[in-house]
Amino acid sequence: VPLGLAASTDFSAALIVPPFLLYRHVLQRRFHWSFDLSYWLIVAAGAAIGFCSAYYIFAYRMQAVQTEFSSGVIRSVLTDVLGFFGGGALGVSQAWIVPPLVIVFILAAVGEVDRQKPGKSVHLLLLMLSAPVLMALAGFATPRSFLYLTPVIAALITMFFDRQLRQCHVQRAIAAVVITLAASVAAIANLISGTHPFKRNSVVPYQAIFDFIDHNAPGSALVISTDPVVPWVLRGAEDGCAGYFFDVRRCLQSGRRYDSIFVVFGHHDRSDDIDLIGQFQAIVGDITAGRTKRASMPVGHDADAALKTRLTGVPLDPAILTVDFYR
Repeated sequence: VPLGLAASTDFSAALIVPPFLLYRHVLQRRFHWSFDLSYWLIVAAGAAIGFCSAYYIFAYRMQAVQTEFSSGVIRSVLTDVLGFFGGGALGVSQAWIVPPLVIVFILAAVGEVDRQKPGKSVHLLLLMLSAPVLMALAGFATPRSFLYLTPVIAALITMFFDRQLRQCHVQRAIAAVVITLAASVAAIANLISGTHPFKRNSVVPYQAIFDFIDHNAPGSALVISTDPVVPWVLRGAEDGCAGYFFDVRRCLQSGRRYDSIFVVFGHHDRSDDIDLIGQFQAIVGDITAGRTKRASMPVGHDADAALKTRLTGVPLDPAILTVDFYR
C-alpha cells in the first residue's frame, strides 16, 4: 500500500519496482505467485492515481518528457553527481569537494557485493542505484529526483565505516568519516550564505525584491516578472498587479494606469527562445513607454556565472535577477 501510494505521489517510486523484482525473483529466487499477484494488485490499487497521471503525461505531454532527457551524457552525469552528492548546494567551482566522497561511496558499494550470498538484503540497496545511473546516461540531469536514495547512500557508507573498524583499519574509517562530513558541512554552509549556487533560482533573496518594491511604490504598482515566484507572492496585493511573462496583460485590460512599474528579469528556462523574448521585450517597452527609469537593483549573486558561461555557452550575469523601477 505505501509503495502504491508513493507512486501516486511521485513517479520516482516506480524506480524501486524493477530492482525489487530482480532482487526477489533473481537473487533470492523466491517465486510465490499467489502472494506476488495479491501483492502487486494492492500496489496497483494504491498507484491508480499515478497510472492516470502517467497516461496523461505520456499521451499528451510526451514532448515535455523528452525534454527531461535532452542533456548530453557527460553533462547529465556530471550534473547528477554534483547535484546529488553536493546536496544541491555546492556550485561548479566547489565541485572538487565531491570526488573524494564519490570514491568513498564507490568503495562502500563495491565492498558490499557478496557473490556467495546473492540474497543478502544489501544487494537490494545496490540494485536501487541502477536507476539513476541509467537515467543519467540517457541524458536526465535532475539530481533532486534521486533524493529518495539519500538513506541508501548513507546506509552503504555507514556499513563501509563499520567494516573498516571491524577489520582494524582505523585510519581508513577516520578518513571516510572526515570526507563524508566535510562534504556535508560544505553543502550546509553554502545553503546558508553561499555565493556559488548549484541552482541560481534556489538562492534568490526574494525579500529584498519585495522590500525594494514597497519602498519605491507609495501608490499603485505594476510588476512584470520573468521569475514565477515574485508574481505568485504578490498576487493578493491590494493596490497593484503582478504578472508572469505575458500574463501581465490581464493587469492592463481595464486600461488602468499605475503609478510605478517594476520589471524583474533574469536568465530563465525560456531565455533561448529568441522569438518569445523579443515579444516579451516589446510588451515591456510598450508598457514603460513615456516612463523614466528611476533605479535598478541587482538581486542575488552567482560568483560562478563566468565559469558556467564558459562551460555551457549560455551567457549568465553575476546578478541572478535585476529589478528596474520606472515612474
